Amino acid sequence: MNITQDALIVADLRIPLRVQAGKSRKLQMRFDRECLLVETSNGQLGAHEILFIQNNLKWITAHYHKVKQSWDQKLQFLNTVESKTQILGKEIHIQFIESSGYRYRYEGHELIIYAPAFALNRKKALIANVMRKIAKDYIERAMLHWIESTGLSIHRMHIKNHYSKWGSCSSLKNINLNWHLIMLNKSLIDYVIVHELMHLLEMNHSPRFWQHVEKWYPDHKKARQEMKQQQWIIGIYD
Repeated sequence: MNITQDALIVADLRIPLRVQAGKSRKLQMRFDRECLLVETSNGQLGAHEILFIQNNLKWITAHYHKVKQSWDQKLQFLNTVESKTQILGKEIHIQFIESSGYRYRYEGHELIIYAPAFALNRKKALIANVMRKIAKDYIERAMLHWIESTGLSIHRMHIKNHYSKWGSCSSLKNINLNWHLIMLNKSLIDYVIVHELMHLLEMNHSPRFWQHVEKWYPDHKKARQEMKQQQWIIGIYD
């Protein structure tokens, strides 16, 4: 192991590194995009911090490969973000047509967006607005289906632009869902909805909570792994 000013070098692997002062005195380490972020009390790496990194090399290298793969997927998507997207797990080609007003047509594997000429300079924002509408329509119908199936009731549902998670459920029976869910396949959207609905019964992730999930979504373990692989999608249009 070798540490330079901006990298952690392990064998032939070079991991971008950033060291900064943390808000607490506790030594913390996490990945920020594909960079290993180490927070220390004074923003410096001493003998204690270097030993901590060395003792956690196995976790660092394993997690870095996952983070880098996710980041590479995100960059690949962003390289063509104005010409294609993903809806319900399928690749969708995007066509823009100049028009006097705003509207869209979503058919099969193509999304056609009509907008005034001045608005076509911000295509990514146009796509996001349209996809939010598609997401709202689909997710509301999917939620209604699962409410009827499980017999549970909620107070209110919001479809929002979460920056770090797919959904949440409050003790007031309010469920928030990330509109980026529309990019996942239908089965994974169902899993997230079921997951949040089961929090109405258990506001935790105890064994009893997972028993409730399994009743309505038996393949939840596989879905959880797939969701981790799709984490790069969250906030992709921000």
